[in-house]
Amino acid sequence: MACKPIKMPMVETMTLRKKKSQPTDRQSALAGSRCQHPELPLLSSLGFEEIEILILEIVRSLCAGYEHDILAYWERAFNVAEEHIGPVDGPAFVSRCVMLLRALRAERAGGFCYMSTECVHISEAEQDLMALVRAGSSVTTSNKQVEQAACKLATTDNP
Repeated sequence: MACKPIKMPMVETMTLRKKKSQPTDRQSALAGSRCQHPELPLLSSLGFEEIEILILEIVRSLCAGYEHDILAYWERAFNVAEEHIGPVDGPAFVSRCVMLLRALRAERAGGFCYMSTECVHISEAEQDLMALVRAGSSVTTSNKQVEQAACKLATTDNP
């Protein structure tokens, strides 16, 4: 399979909304979880930005929807995005996450291990995905770095 770099839109142009009922730090909101995966790194140890945590939460919901064939997971992804980005940009943002997952499903040689949305840990596959998101959204990253991150995620050596 050929590995093709996946272009993600620049995410820093979107503003996260903070509702009074929501914690100001999404990582602390996940901290009360009972998920136990001591062998995997904690999300909080990787220095993710709020938007990256949001992307991961949306991707996890979408993955659960794919795996269990239950629309409620997808609905949750849209609700979370609308809550944090807004009713106009939220659905478009989820659609871009769907595009990313569809490309991943088409290109990845093996399965994709994801954690539940409540989990405070991050799987190796999710780390590879987030490395691609970071590479694709950084203005200082070269196309070669984006290509390398995409190839690692797709589990191929070269495009």
